[in-house]
Amino acid sequence: MGNANSSPQMDEGPPAVAEEPTPNSQKKMPTAIRISDDQEAGSGGNVNNRVPGHLSHAQILEAASVLASSQRRSTNAIPATVSRSNSTVTASSRRISPANDEAKVTADPPLSAVSPSPRKKDDKQPSIQDREHQEERLDDEQEITYKEYSPKKLKFGRPHPDPVVENSTLGSVEPPDITYNLVMPADIIAKGKLSSLQLEAVVYGCQRHMMDLPTASKTTKSENVDNLDNYDDSIKYKEHSHVIEKTTPVRAGFLLGDGAGMGKGRTLAGFVVENIARGRKKHIWISVSSDLYEDAKRDLSDLGLSEYAKTNCLNLSKLPYGSLDKYDQGVMFATYSTLISKKKDTNQTRLGQLLEWCGENFDGLIMLDECHKAKTIVLDPNGNPKKAGKYLKCTLTATRVVELQNSLPRARVVYCSATSVSEEKNLGFMSRLGLWGPGTEHPSGFDQFVEGIHRLGTGAMELSIGAICARTLSYEDCEFALVDVESGSKAREVYNSAAELWSDLLVALEDRCAKLHYDVQLNDEIDMQIKREEELHGDLLFHMQLHCDSDSENSNDEGEDLLEQRKLRRKYRKLTPMILKGLYWGAHQRFFRSLCIAAKVDKAIELSKQALAEDKCVVIGLQSTGEARSVGAARAAGIDKDEGGHFDAFVSAPNEELKRVIMKLFPLPPKPAGIIAPEFLNVLKKEIIEDPSLRNDDKLSDGNNSTDSGIRLGKRNRRGLGTQKSVKKQKTSERIRWNMIDTNQDESLMDHDERVHYLRMKNYRNACEEVQRWLEMAEKLELPPNPLDRLLNELGGPDKVAELTGRKIRQVQRYNEQKGKVEISYEKRKGDGPIDKINIEEKEMFQSAKKLVAIISEAASTGISLQADKRILNQKRRMHITLELPWSADKAVQQLGRTHRSNQSSGPQYRFLVSDVGGEARFASAVCKRLALLGALTQGDRRATGQANSLGLAHFDLDNDHGRKALKTMLNEIYAKDPNALIDCSSEEYSNAIQVIDGYLEDRLQVYDDSDDLELEELLESYDEDDEENISIRSRDSFMYGLLTHMNVINFARNRLDAIKVGRSIAGILKSANEGMSMDTIKLNIDQEIQAAKDAGLNFNTVCNLWLYDVGIDEAKKHNKKKKGLSVAKFLNRCLGLRLNKQRLMTNYFIRHLESAIYVDKVAGTYDIGIQQLHGKKIEFVGNPRTFCFRGLDAKDERVHVYQVALDSGFTSEMALNMYNAAKTAEQQRSSHRRRNGWLGRGVREEIESGFYLDQRDYLKQNGGYGKKVFLVVNPGAHNDKCIVVRPNSGRCMMAKHKIRTNLSDENWTHMRNVDDALDVWNKEFDLADCSSSEKYQFSCAGRHGCNVIFTGQLVPILNKLLKACGDTSSSGKPFKVIRVERTDKSNQSHHDNGINGQKMNCEHERKPSEVNGAEDVGSGIARVMFGNCVFRGTITKYRNTGNNEGTFYGKYTDGTMLKMNATQAMHARIVFEEEVSKLVEVGVPKADAANLEYQTVTAMTKKHIVRQPLLEEGDEDPEHYEQLFEEVYQGDIPHDIVGIQFKEGSDGNLRPRWERILMSLSEELIVEGVAYAHAVASLEKAENYNL
Repeated sequence: MGNANSSPQMDEGPPAVAEEPTPNSQKKMPTAIRISDDQEAGSGGNVNNRVPGHLSHAQILEAASVLASSQRRSTNAIPATVSRSNSTVTASSRRISPANDEAKVTADPPLSAVSPSPRKKDDKQPSIQDREHQEERLDDEQEITYKEYSPKKLKFGRPHPDPVVENSTLGSVEPPDITYNLVMPADIIAKGKLSSLQLEAVVYGCQRHMMDLPTASKTTKSENVDNLDNYDDSIKYKEHSHVIEKTTPVRAGFLLGDGAGMGKGRTLAGFVVENIARGRKKHIWISVSSDLYEDAKRDLSDLGLSEYAKTNCLNLSKLPYGSLDKYDQGVMFATYSTLISKKKDTNQTRLGQLLEWCGENFDGLIMLDECHKAKTIVLDPNGNPKKAGKYLKCTLTATRVVELQNSLPRARVVYCSATSVSEEKNLGFMSRLGLWGPGTEHPSGFDQFVEGIHRLGTGAMELSIGAICARTLSYEDCEFALVDVESGSKAREVYNSAAELWSDLLVALEDRCAKLHYDVQLNDEIDMQIKREEELHGDLLFHMQLHCDSDSENSNDEGEDLLEQRKLRRKYRKLTPMILKGLYWGAHQRFFRSLCIAAKVDKAIELSKQALAEDKCVVIGLQSTGEARSVGAARAAGIDKDEGGHFDAFVSAPNEELKRVIMKLFPLPPKPAGIIAPEFLNVLKKEIIEDPSLRNDDKLSDGNNSTDSGIRLGKRNRRGLGTQKSVKKQKTSERIRWNMIDTNQDESLMDHDERVHYLRMKNYRNACEEVQRWLEMAEKLELPPNPLDRLLNELGGPDKVAELTGRKIRQVQRYNEQKGKVEISYEKRKGDGPIDKINIEEKEMFQSAKKLVAIISEAASTGISLQADKRILNQKRRMHITLELPWSADKAVQQLGRTHRSNQSSGPQYRFLVSDVGGEARFASAVCKRLALLGALTQGDRRATGQANSLGLAHFDLDNDHGRKALKTMLNEIYAKDPNALIDCSSEEYSNAIQVIDGYLEDRLQVYDDSDDLELEELLESYDEDDEENISIRSRDSFMYGLLTHMNVINFARNRLDAIKVGRSIAGILKSANEGMSMDTIKLNIDQEIQAAKDAGLNFNTVCNLWLYDVGIDEAKKHNKKKKGLSVAKFLNRCLGLRLNKQRLMTNYFIRHLESAIYVDKVAGTYDIGIQQLHGKKIEFVGNPRTFCFRGLDAKDERVHVYQVALDSGFTSEMALNMYNAAKTAEQQRSSHRRRNGWLGRGVREEIESGFYLDQRDYLKQNGGYGKKVFLVVNPGAHNDKCIVVRPNSGRCMMAKHKIRTNLSDENWTHMRNVDDALDVWNKEFDLADCSSSEKYQFSCAGRHGCNVIFTGQLVPILNKLLKACGDTSSSGKPFKVIRVERTDKSNQSHHDNGINGQKMNCEHERKPSEVNGAEDVGSGIARVMFGNCVFRGTITKYRNTGNNEGTFYGKYTDGTMLKMNATQAMHARIVFEEEVSKLVEVGVPKADAANLEYQTVTAMTKKHIVRQPLLEEGDEDPEHYEQLFEEVYQGDIPHDIVGIQFKEGSDGNLRPRWERILMSLSEELIVEGVAYAHAVASLEKAENYNL
C-alpha cells in the first residue's frame, strides 16, 4: 500500500547478503532474569504471575535511546520481563518442509532478489520538476510536540504544583502496570510532600529494584569432574564435563532523568524514606557539591525525617579516615571529588572506606545525583573500566563510580541527572540499566550497544518505551525573546582591529616556533658533541654562549621581585612550539568570546533597569567571570589579594588576555648584567603556566646550563667546556636603561667575547622593543572592561546585586571623599565561611527581596533555585537575561532552569542577547524555540504560526556526523578552488582579496630589477626556502605559490600580474583619487577589475583560502599525518578571529554545506530523522490491529501489533486562511518590534514575505493537468533559516529559505497578493486531490488519500529479523522510519483523573478500634512514630496471654523493628494504623493497598491473566499466510495514539505490499527456527493457569 505522507521513493542500494538459517539451527534461549529475594519474600506462586506487565531488556535498550535521541530530561523506569529459558516447543509445532519452502521461494522471491541496483553515473537523473518535488518532501522535518503529563498508571497522590509536559511521542506508549506497594508514611502522600509525579518515580524505581539483571555463568573445563570436593561452595552442578560457577546476581538499577526544577532531590529523599521503611539502614548519596549536603538534609527533614537528618545524615568529607563502624545506620553523603580522594602518603582511599562501611551484603541505595559527572568512561567486555591506553579517555571519577557499583552488586542504584544521556556514549557507567551484557541484545558489552544504537537509529529505539517519562516543567507562563544587540561602528571597528592584530600575532608566532625548531637542532648537535667529549668550535660555541642563561646579578642589584620574574621568563622560554600554539589558540578563543560578551553589557544594563522600573527582579546569566584575568592584572600592579588595592579603571578581561599571551609568546631573552629592565615588565609573582611539565621547574640555576629553547646541556658543567674561555662580562660603572643600549656598533672590530656580549645586549633591546610594540598595539584597541564587574557596579553595586559565582575577589567602584574621585577597589567578596556559603547567603538576600538583581555563573549555578517560589518573600516576576549561551544545548537549558522551577508564582521572562558574531543567533534561536515548544500545549497549535518548527536542539547541533561531513566537503572545495561555490560574497570582499594578491605580487616584482619578461611561475618560485630568519615570509610564499599556481586560479593570477605591470592594481586605482579622478570613475574602474578577475577565475572558494590562512587553517596542515583533522568546534572557534563580515560569510557557507549534507543523506535514505509525526486533515485506524506473538515461549507476553491507518493529508482553504492570518499578524509584530528597537534596515537580508505563491509553469499542464500549483509560505522570522510551506494536497512541510529565494528569483513562483484568488486555486487543487496517493492529479502532485501500515509493540527484539525479511541488512540506510500516529477522532479517548486536587473521596472506612481482643488481633495493622515525624506501619505477629486478664502483643514493623506492647499500647498502635490508612484512602490509594504491607500491590497479586485467543486452531494453516500461525485475536481498547515503524515500499514492481511480504518472510524463518505457534503458547499458558 502507498504512503500518503512519506517522502518520494528513491533508488536503494543492494542489501547485504544475510546468512540463511539451517533447518537444524537452534535459537539460543536467553538467560532467565532472576527474581530477587525481596520479591520472593513478598509474593508467591508462578514467577510470571508475580511480575505482570514488565518489559524486556530490549525495551530497556529502547528506553535509554529515547533519552539520548530526545535530549530531554526524563524519568526512566525500565523493569525487565521474566523469560522462560528452558521451555521446549510442543509437539504440535510445525515446520515448513523443504519442498514447500522451495516452492514458496519460487512463487514469491525474497526481496533481496529484486532489490534495485545502485544508480550508475550515466543513469538518467531526475528532472528539475521531480527534484523540486523531492526537495519539498525531503525537507518535511517534523516538529516535536508536547502534551500535558500526568501518571497513567499511578492513580493516587496530590498533583505536581506546576504544569508538567512530556514529549508526545513518549506519551503515546503505555507504561507497565504498577506492581510495587509503597509503605512510606502516609503524610508524605496525603499532604503532597511528594507529588504524584514524584511518587510515580519512586514506585517504578523500587519496582525496578525488585529485579535482577541476567548474569553470565562462568564455565570452566573440569580436569576431574567426579571429584567436586576440590571446588568451593559456589559450584552448583556439573553438566557435559564442565563446571558451571554461578556469580552473584546483580540488582537492576533505575534512571531518574527529570528536567531542571522538577524536584529530583526531593524524589531521592523519597527513595531513602521508602527504603528505611523497608528496613534498609545504610545508604549512599553522591552529588557534585558539598553545599548540596544541606539540601539533602532539608529534603529528608521535609519528608518527616528531621531527627534522622540531624544525627544520621553524614558528610563523608568531614569524617576522619579509618573505620566507620560506629555509624551503624544513616545516609553517607559524599561528593564525586571525595569519592576519588585518598589520604596523603597512605593507601587509604575514601572509596575503600565507603565500601568497608557498606559491608559485603549491602542492599541499600546508591544514589548518583548529577551522575553525568561520571560520563567519560571506557569499558572492557566485562564491564570494568580500562585504565591503560594511549588514546583512552577514562576519568578517575567515572572509574570510581563503576568500581563502586561493581563492588556492591546487591545495591539499589539510582542514577539521577537531567543531562546524563544526551549522547549514548555517555551511558557507559550505567551498567545497572541492563542495556548490554548477558541476556540482552548486546551481550558483548557496551561497545556493541553503542554500535546497535547507531545501526538502528535514534527513532527506532522509541518503539516500546515502557515506563520512561520524559517529563519537564511546562513553559506556558514564560516569555521568550531574542534581543538583537546591534554592534555599533566603534564596537565593529574594535573587533575587526583585534582580528587583524591576532592575525599578525599568528605570523610572528610562526616565526618564533620555526626559530625554536632551529635552536633545538643546534642544541641537539651541541649535546652530541659534548656526549662524545669533543670541544665546541665555531658556530656551535657561539650559539651556546649567545643563548646561555646569565641572569645572575646579585639579588640586591635589582630586588627580589625581578628575580622571581626571571624565573617566570625562564619558564616561558622553555615552552615548546606545540605548547605555544596551544596557548595562542586557547587565548584566541577566550579573547573573542569575552569580546562578544562585553559588547552586550550595555543592552543588558538597559533591560535590567527597565525591568526594575516595571517592578520585576533580574537574573543575569554568564558562563565565566573573568576573575583569572583580574587577578593577573592585580599581580601586575603589585596588589596583594589579601590586603586589596585600587585600580584607576575596571580591568579589561580581553586586554589582559591579550597582554598575557604576548608575554608568553615573546619572552625576553636573558637580561645582560647592568641593564635596567623595561617598565612594562611588572611584577608577576605567582603566574601559573598551563604546561604541567613546567610546574616543578622553579629551581633553575643561573649558570650556563640552560637555553631558551628548553634543552638542558647537562654534561657541560662536568666537562667545564674544555679549553673554552668564559664569556667576559663588560664592566660598567653604572647601570643603563634597556632602551639606551647602543645597537649600531661595528662587530668587525670586536673579538669573540665582545661580540657575544654585544649581540646579547642588542638582542635584548630588540626583543624589548618588539614586546613593547605589541603591548602598545593592544592598548590602542581600547578593549572593553570585564562584563561581570560592569554589571555589578552599574546596577547598584554589592549592596543591591547578589553575586552567585565562583570567584573570591572582585572590583567594586566607590567614591573616595578624601580624594574627591571614584576609585575601583580590588577586594574580597564579603561573607562568612567558604565561597559556597557566601553564595547561599547571596541567594537568600535575593529570594528575600533585599537584593533585586542576581548574577549567576556556570560554576555556581548547580542546584541554585532563584524562581519566584510561593514560600519566599520575593514574589516579583523574574527577567532572566542571558549574555552568553554555552554551545552545549544541555548546559543552556540547565542554566535557564535556575529561574523556572516547581512551586513558582510566575514564570520568568527570558531575554537572549544575540550579537552578529558567527552562529550565535542560530543557536540562541534554537534554545528560544525549544522553550517556546515546551509551553505550546496551552497556546493552541502554535505550529500554525511557525513558532515551533524545529526538530529540537539536536537539529541545531553543528558538531555532529553531518557537521563533520559538511566541514570536510567544504574544505575540500575551498582547497580545490572550486568555481561552483554554494554562496558568494560582495564586491567589497572581492576587491579586498584582489588587493591582498596585488600587494603580494608587487612585493615579488620589487625583488627584481628587470621583471617585465618574468613569468608568473618564475616570479613565485624565487622565494628562499632556506631563509631561517623569516620563516613566516617563507611560509606565506609557499602558501601563495600553491594558491596562485593552482589550475583554477593561475589564469586569474596572470591577469593580475599583467594588470599590475600596466598600473591597474587596486591600490594604484585608489591612489588616482589624489590625482583628481572622481570617485565614480574610480568605482567604475575597480568594478571592471573585479569583473575581469572573476572572469579569469577568481571565485569565492579562492577568497576563502586567504581568509582561512589568516586564522591558521591551511591546506598544507591537511596533509600533516601527525595532526588530527580539523573539528567543527575548532573551525568555528578559529572563525571568531575573522573580521565580522568574513566571519558571517564563512559560517553561512558552512551551514549551507551542512544543509546539503543532510539533503544528500535524506535522498540516500541514511538520514536519521528520528520520530516523524503523521500529519493530516483526517487520521483514523482501520478496524482492529493484527496481533502477533513472534517470540513464542521465550517471551510470550511480548506482542507485535500491525495497524492500518487511513490518512487524508489535505489542507483545507479555511485552515490555510487561518494560518495565513496568524502569520501576517506575527509578521507585523516583528516589524513593529524592529522599528521600536531601531535596527530596521541595518543590513539584514531581505526576508521572504509570508503569503500565497503560485507556480504555473508549462510542465504542470502535461497530460491535461490543471496547470497551477499553489503554496502557502509562512516565514517564522529572520532567525530561522527555513519556512513552513503548505500545499492543499500534502499539508505542511519545511523548506530552506535559499530554495524559496531561488524559486522567486528564477520567477518559478509568483506572489499572489489577492487572497481570494489564491483560495480559489487552493479549493480547486484540494478537490482535484480527492484521490489515492498512488495517483497524480497533475505532474508531481499526488492525491491526498493514503493508507499507512504501522508496526508497533515489542519490535526491537525482532528488528534484525524484520530487516532481514524486508531484504535490507545493510548498515547504511534504513528501510523504515519511526512514525507517531495520533487519531483525529477523539470521541473514544478515555480520561482518568490522576492526582487528587485536595478534595476528600467518599470512601467508607472501618470504624477505628476501641479495644483489642488478644489472639483475634494477630495479623492486624499497627503503626508508630519514628525519627521525629515519620509513621511506620507493621502488624501484630503474636499474642501471649500472661494471665490476670493481661497479655503481651508482639509487633513487627516494615523497617524490621520488633516491639512488645501491652493492651493499651497495642490499641493505640491500631488507632494510628487506621488513621494512616484513612489518609491514604483519601488521596486515592485503594484501601486494600493502604492496609497492605507486602512488596506487591493486592491487584498485582490477585490479577487474573487474560486468556489469549489464537487466530488459528491447531492443524489450521494457510500456505499464503504463514504469519497467521503466530497471530492472536486483539483484545483491548484501540489507543488514541501509537508509535511504531513504517516500512518503505520498494520499487521492485511486486504487486504484494512490502509489509505483507515482510510478515510472510519473517514467519517462515521463525517456523524453521522452531518458535512455538500462538495456539501452542495458549495451550501451555492454559495448563499453567489450571495448575495455579
